Amino acid sequence: MLGEDDLELVWGRVGAAGRVAGGLQIGALRLLGFVPDDVVATPPDVIDFVARQVAAVGVDLGDYSRRRPTRWEHVSDVERHVGFRRVGVGELKELDGWLEDRALEHDRPATLFAMACDHLMAESVVRPGVTSVERAVVAARSRAWMEVHRRLEPQLTRRVRAGLDGLLDANVDLGMSPLSWLRRVPAGRTPAQIRELVEIRDRLVEVGAAGFDVSMLNPNRVRHLAALSRRLDARALRRMAPERRYPIMVAAMVEGLLSTSDLILDLFDTAVGAIDRKARRDVDENAKARGVAAISAVSVFGQVARILLDPEVPDGLVRSAIWDVVGHDRLAEAAENVGEFEANSPGDHLELVAAQYRRARRFAPAVLSAFEFRSPSETDSLLAAVGVLTDMYATGTRKFPSSVPTEFVPARWVSAVWDGDGHLDRYGWEMCVLAELRAALRGANIWTANSRRYQDPAKHLIDDLLWQRLRADHTTETGISLDPAVAINRLGVQLNSHLGSLDDALEDGTSVRIEDDRLVVTPLAAQDDDDVLDELRATVSGLLPNVDLVDLLVEVNSWCGFLDEFTHVANATERTGDHSARLLAAVVANGCNFGTEAMARVGGFTRKELAWTQRWHLRTDTARAANDRIVNHQIAQPIAERWGAGTLSSSDGQRFPMIASSPRARRMRRYFTGSGATIYTWTSDRHAQYGTRVIPTTVREATHVLDVIFDNETDLNIEEHTTDTAGYTDLIFGLFDLTGLTFSPRIRDIADQRLWRLPTTTTQGPAASLLRHRVNPERISEHFDDMCRVAATIRHGHEPASLLVARLQGSARQNHLTRAIQEYGRVVKTVSILRYLHDEQHRRRIHAQLNKGESLHALRRMIFFANQGEIRRAQPDDQDLQGECLTLITNAVIAWNTVYIAHAIDHIHQNGTAP
Repeated sequence: MLGEDDLELVWGRVGAAGRVAGGLQIGALRLLGFVPDDVVATPPDVIDFVARQVAAVGVDLGDYSRRRPTRWEHVSDVERHVGFRRVGVGELKELDGWLEDRALEHDRPATLFAMACDHLMAESVVRPGVTSVERAVVAARSRAWMEVHRRLEPQLTRRVRAGLDGLLDANVDLGMSPLSWLRRVPAGRTPAQIRELVEIRDRLVEVGAAGFDVSMLNPNRVRHLAALSRRLDARALRRMAPERRYPIMVAAMVEGLLSTSDLILDLFDTAVGAIDRKARRDVDENAKARGVAAISAVSVFGQVARILLDPEVPDGLVRSAIWDVVGHDRLAEAAENVGEFEANSPGDHLELVAAQYRRARRFAPAVLSAFEFRSPSETDSLLAAVGVLTDMYATGTRKFPSSVPTEFVPARWVSAVWDGDGHLDRYGWEMCVLAELRAALRGANIWTANSRRYQDPAKHLIDDLLWQRLRADHTTETGISLDPAVAINRLGVQLNSHLGSLDDALEDGTSVRIEDDRLVVTPLAAQDDDDVLDELRATVSGLLPNVDLVDLLVEVNSWCGFLDEFTHVANATERTGDHSARLLAAVVANGCNFGTEAMARVGGFTRKELAWTQRWHLRTDTARAANDRIVNHQIAQPIAERWGAGTLSSSDGQRFPMIASSPRARRMRRYFTGSGATIYTWTSDRHAQYGTRVIPTTVREATHVLDVIFDNETDLNIEEHTTDTAGYTDLIFGLFDLTGLTFSPRIRDIADQRLWRLPTTTTQGPAASLLRHRVNPERISEHFDDMCRVAATIRHGHEPASLLVARLQGSARQNHLTRAIQEYGRVVKTVSILRYLHDEQHRRRIHAQLNKGESLHALRRMIFFANQGEIRRAQPDDQDLQGECLTLITNAVIAWNTVYIAHAIDHIHQNGTAP
């Protein structure tokens, strides 16, 4: 809408056309940052909107002043009125410097162009012509490359350059270049793969990866350079100018060392955990077998006892009676079993863990020799024990040294570490060290350098200087006061309010009631069928045309141009005539699980063409950008606004079998006969899926639930999120609230949940009697600043949320910060549950949103149909790309249906009935 000052300027124009043009020019400058030359090309709806404000309805803009000088004068007046200035030499120089800084963070030309336009708008500078901005972007990207090389140059000594260049030479023994060998990720989780990864890590350290300092580069730039290296072979890198080749290779070495270290320690965790699980299974199976034998023995001796107690059996005939009824062999077997029970106690599962030391020695020596572990305490007994065990592995020593650390041994391990005579058992101690090292790494009580996941926990959070800068805006961004008393009081007010509402619901007794001091929740009644709605649904469905998947993708691309996001990895712009068709074929090959080889046989392209297209254009980041375009188009449709406000979302995992030997493959008998993985997706209340992650099935979904919400680059503004029971913990409740979001999961067995009260909870109604547990606010207050710092770390993307959550969860017993967030989260969870109990509309809304996500699982299963729906790619990067392409196709189907459902409804409104 035009303001009073705007109207005053517009009414100074001559003629109705001049007034309308003036209003359009003001609006264009404020919205676009420049005034188009031809206002006549403005959409009619916009012209009518402005015309009504200046009393010029029905005006013909074609007669607007044909004198170019007059139009320039009008535009100059508008620029002065709005407060914009024309771009000059100074403004262009400032833009060049600003763009260079951004180019050090982002390398995509389209992103930089959009950022440049936004910057000019923010500085109230009229955007120059497109060509001028494009030239500035090209120049900034070129200078950014030179700047990256300049910052790294002090480390690029002649020896380092020679070493990096040597990685590009073909190696006869390896059958490939050393660089290709270093980039390999051995598939599987066996000790052989762990040892091979350790060998790769050792080689990365040898070539200097551990010594490179890339802290002066933006993390986005390092990740971009590393991703670029994965697409370039040794020959392509050798042809590059040194200013580009060396930064790419340095980033590849640094990222390779970090990811390889993480993978080794992940597999170490899995391997030690597998030993523990096998021991538990053996204990269970042993107990079952002993139980069967014991029942048989009891049965035999019961028969013997009955014979002995039978007064009708003479004493002299007792023995013969036993032989007749029981038999000599059965009695002898029962006696033998009893003897074995007495002599051979099976022991607990930790003693069986200790007995599997040979299995551990297939991988543990390699892992311990590869890393230098650290601890916050210089006298850490476990760290000392790890050092002793590492030396014993290295020297092959069987006997303990004179001094062996044992203070770290927990009580549950005592019987396995010391024998009955009090002597230290080598195998029990060894397995105890490995098990406790695994727990310490999980809990961040021990860490190592050159790792992202297992680094010093302090490095997971934003540093003190940045936190001090962000603190001022934290309350504005999240709504959470930095004063713990104020934050806790806010929760107390919410708690009392919902307790009062629950009291009213309990008094009504329809949806929830208390029986015998137990909460009883009445299931939601099914909503009545609406015959008119069912008929309309059938009519709309009948109006939708049948369409092939490829034709659907082509049409959706014509609407939003999502294929434009699949840029060349080196930003090459040359295109062949069939480029778009090959991109679509590659997307379908991944999303439908064909693979490029099978797609080449049916798609009219050669395997080499599709492989080239996938290698250079299909990446996880480009697929996500393409997804964002489709999502933004779909959620902007007017009919989608009726489905939701775009502020609520849900997330859920879908399990897929995996026949490939992969680090992510996990066994879970509930879902697979073999192994599998989970594709976890985030769904908006407008049905579009705005995020995808491929995760191991054994990882709890709650670990990842925050990942995409703050890594979301669509136009969705998520304020509230819901999951099923697997997606929540007290920690997650706390982190959601601290980051300014509302978490509303659907919790199984909600009547059995612990509900918590604050000391200030004064409500005395029946609902208050359900809050049987008390929160300790002092624990929250003591660590509240660090809690807010964790929230800022997640909000600003310093670390992936799942990584931070995993570290906090792993240290729940020892970490005071984790316990403080959990304490805070218990109050937040209680508030959420109370709302869920008394607000039936809220409950229905949550159920409806979860149903939206679950209903898409069937569609995704239909799309991912080839190869029996089994994931057959071993490499995590390939699996991520498949997951993104599957979501892209799913969103394309959703977008197509959204548009055509709207067309069908419009047709029904215009014609009354279907044709």
